Amino acid sequence: MDYEGNQSVSFEYLPEWFCQVIDLQKEKTCSEFDPNACIICEMLGSFFTGEKLWEVTSFGHIVCLLMWIVVVVIGAFGVVANILIMVSIWRMNTSRPFDILIMILAGYDMLCCASSFVGTTVHVALYQSWISKGFLTMHLFHKFTILTLLWRTASTYMAILITLERFLVLTYPFQTKKWFTSRSTLWLAFGVGILSIIVNIPRFLIFQVQPNNYLGIRSLDDFSYLIGYITVISRKSKMIGDFFDFIAPLPILLIFNVLSYIKVQKRQTNAAQKAEIEALKLFLPVVIAYFSTNVIPFVHFFVARSTKVYYRELNIGIGLCAVINSAVNFPIYCYQRPVFRKEAKSVIMKWYRLLLCTNEGKGEMALHESNASNSAESGSTNL
Repeated sequence: MDYEGNQSVSFEYLPEWFCQVIDLQKEKTCSEFDPNACIICEMLGSFFTGEKLWEVTSFGHIVCLLMWIVVVVIGAFGVVANILIMVSIWRMNTSRPFDILIMILAGYDMLCCASSFVGTTVHVALYQSWISKGFLTMHLFHKFTILTLLWRTASTYMAILITLERFLVLTYPFQTKKWFTSRSTLWLAFGVGILSIIVNIPRFLIFQVQPNNYLGIRSLDDFSYLIGYITVISRKSKMIGDFFDFIAPLPILLIFNVLSYIKVQKRQTNAAQKAEIEALKLFLPVVIAYFSTNVIPFVHFFVARSTKVYYRELNIGIGLCAVINSAVNFPIYCYQRPVFRKEAKSVIMKWYRLLLCTNEGKGEMALHESNASNSAESGSTNL
C-alpha cells in the first residue's frame, strides 16, 4: 500500500495484466464507501472497439474468442509436435551438439505451448465470466501467465545459444569441437534454464494473490481475490526483467545470424563444413519465425505505454504468437531435413499402430464382457 503526501488517502497499484480483466473509467478509482481507499491502474483494460466486459457478444469479445480457438488448436498441436521432435531426435541416436540443443529447445517449446494454452484460456474465461473470480482462479491466472513468460524466456535464450553455437562452428570449427562436447552442451543448456529462472524469479515474487478488501469499487464487486504488487520497488524490478526478456535477445539474435550468414557467403566450404552450413540453414527459418511472432508483442508493448491502454485483443494475440513460435519448428524440420522427416514419420506410424491396437483391445474386451453378460442372462432364463 502506498501513501499520497501527508494525507490519509491510501492507494494501491495493481499490475497492468490484472487491470485488463476489469473495467475502469480512470487510472485512480476510490471506494464509494471509503473515499480514502483507492486503486490505481496505470494502464486501463479495453477492447479496440470500446465495449465493456459484460457485453460478451460484442465484436471485441468475438475477436478474442476466435483467437483463443486458434490458440487451443495450435497449442495442442505444438505440445504433440515438440514431443515428436524430442522422440525423433532421441531415436536418431545422435551426439551432435546442434541436435542436442534442438531437442532441449523442443522441451522448452512444449512447456511454453502448454502453459500458454492454459493461461490464454484463463484470460478468455475471465473476459467471458465463465469462471468465478476467487482464490483458485486468481492463482491460475497469476501462475500460468508467469509460467508462459518463463518458458518463453528459456526458449528465447536457447535459440540464442543455438545461434551462437552455429556462429562458432563456422568461425572456429576445430576449437568448437572442444567447446561444444555432448557433456558441455548439456551443461550449457542447463545454464540456460537456470538463467531463465533467475530472470523470472522477480515475476513470481513481486506479485501476490490477496483478498479483495475494496468494498464499493463496482469494477471489483465480483472479485473475491485480486492480484497486487508486494512493494513499490516491485514495479521497477519488473521493468528490468522485461528488458532482459523482451528487448535484449532480439539484437543478439539478429547480430549473430547476420554474422553467420556473412561467414557462409565469404567462406569456400569443404565437405566437412557442408553439414554445419545445412544445420544453419535449417535453424534460420526458426529465427525468422521468432522475429515474426514478436511483432504483436512489440506493438502491444509500445501501444500500451504510449496510450496507457492495455488492449485485450493484443493480449490474446501475444498468447497466439507464443504458441505459433513454439509449434512452428516441427514443420520446418520436416520440410528441410529428410532424415528427421523419415524418423518422425516412423514415430507417428508407431504411435498410430499402438493407438489402433489399444482401441481394438478395448473393443474386444467390451465384446467379451457383452458375451459374458448375455451368457449369464441366458443361464438365468433357463433356470
